[in-house]
Amino acid sequence: MLNSTPPARTTLIAVTGLTPAVLTETLWGLASGPTPVVPDHIVVITTLTGRAKVTEQLLANSRWETFRTALRRHLGRKHAHLLTDDRLRFGTAQDHIRVIPTPGPAAQDADDLRTAADHQAAADFILRTVREFSEEEGNRLIFSVAGGRKTMGALLFSVATLLGRAGDRVTHVLVNEPYENGRLGFLYPGCLLGPEPLPKGAPKPAIELADVPFVPLRRLFSRDLGGRIAGYMDLVRRLDEKVAGLAQIASLNLDINAQTLAVNGGEPLKVGPRAFCLLLAYAELAKTTPRAQAPFYTITDAVKKLPAKYRPQDPTIAWAQEARNLADDAHKSLSDLRKDLLSKRGLTQPQVDRLIPGRHRTSIDLPAETITIN
Repeated sequence: MLNSTPPARTTLIAVTGLTPAVLTETLWGLASGPTPVVPDHIVVITTLTGRAKVTEQLLANSRWETFRTALRRHLGRKHAHLLTDDRLRFGTAQDHIRVIPTPGPAAQDADDLRTAADHQAAADFILRTVREFSEEEGNRLIFSVAGGRKTMGALLFSVATLLGRAGDRVTHVLVNEPYENGRLGFLYPGCLLGPEPLPKGAPKPAIELADVPFVPLRRLFSRDLGGRIAGYMDLVRRLDEKVAGLAQIASLNLDINAQTLAVNGGEPLKVGPRAFCLLLAYAELAKTTPRAQAPFYTITDAVKKLPAKYRPQDPTIAWAQEARNLADDAHKSLSDLRKDLLSKRGLTQPQVDRLIPGRHRTSIDLPAETITIN
């Protein structure tokens, strides 16, 4: 989800747990790319235990300032200007470290996430936190899913797909052996806290930042994200209903005498003869053998039998004549029908995909009872 337009501001939102080194590793990885990035603001979502680990390993003994100095040196003269005095500031304030609350009305800071209710509370909290920043125009978000319990990373990724925008990023960080061993206390190249010493002959540390592709669904549901949201599950349910609605088809009617189709009781659409006889054959297949697939080259025999089976009032109607001598490239006519359904009848792309057979699904994806042929 990279964008060529430079953002006015960049915020890193990371989940962390017992190994907060993923934060310094991620920042080092961001600064090491072809186009180095230094976030303006850092937000860590964690538990009480996680906050203690962040304080102990990253903030004690001026370690964060030491890290900033090392990172500026790593950026080199060419990019050192990216790390200005007001960037990469980080401390124990709530603006930087946000602790997930316990579930229920008497919420307190959570020590850990152990139950389903704990994870539900975490989902709501992550959603609220991300929403706060995603509504800020010109603020690119980078989501780090490398730390914390697996559910925390999964929830942050899920929220990124719901609230993220084009240009935002989801990242995971990889470190070579033996530096991934938490007993070494590796924070970034040149910094080992121990307690175990570095094994003899160990290679130099290598930090690799991996971008995780995601689909920003807010482009489809921007109106739903602007109002009141009760919580994570409330938003998921609402959007799930919207997604189902995008592909919903209650009825398909094929009129063999008018050579038309009508979807959901709407205005009939006149269909070209090639496309109509193909669609008629696939509709018959869907009614008689639900979920059966029939590649275009195998549907030809069924098409040729249609005029005798359905006997239109006018035996010379165009689709019947076409069916008797179907062209080898007749399936190409379905592309024009797709365009007509989108532009002339206002169907959604998911609806059209269910109706019109294609390269990857050679069938009509509808229950038999929703299809009528008359």
